[in-house]
Amino acid sequence: MNVREYFELLAAKHLSVKHTDEKPHFACSVDDAETLMARKLYYPAIFLDEGDILFTGSAGNELVEREYSLAIVTHVKDAGNKNEIAAAFSTTEDIMHDIVARMVQDRRKGLEPVRRFSVIGSEAHRVELVEAGLYGWIVLFSLSTKFCDISTNAFALDTIESTESETNNSETDD
Repeated sequence: MNVREYFELLAAKHLSVKHTDEKPHFACSVDDAETLMARKLYYPAIFLDEGDILFTGSAGNELVEREYSLAIVTHVKDAGNKNEIAAAFSTTEDIMHDIVARMVQDRRKGLEPVRRFSVIGSEAHRVELVEAGLYGWIVLFSLSTKFCDISTNAFALDTIESTESETNNSETDD
């Protein structure tokens, strides 16, 4: 299961979200999210976006970390109604906590793609898109993959070896 499938499944199975193909509550990528927001997205909604990559770890334990953001938002009818906005923040915060707790639980079970997830270092920030009437939370986190877990089938050779003539040529090029 890849990252998109994992979070789409969480959106489908969360009792407050209930994402389906007929009533979509999940989007992945900025373009997809904008299209669904403009046309047929249901709330509360979950948006997944991929960010930068960081190579980390230590010698013999190299990792590739990819940053993600997960926004959980809901629509309010009256952007001037402070009670409705407070309820939107509360509802989406509860969903955010549920998702992060599930990620931790699935990590403990060794499930992909969150088996190397750590809540430590993750951040959450309020989202207020007043003109769109959307309020909620965005969680920033990263997921790691062992560097050797990534396909190395991009080359038509097993190892790179220098020939004796290449070694001699490089010594005389000075």
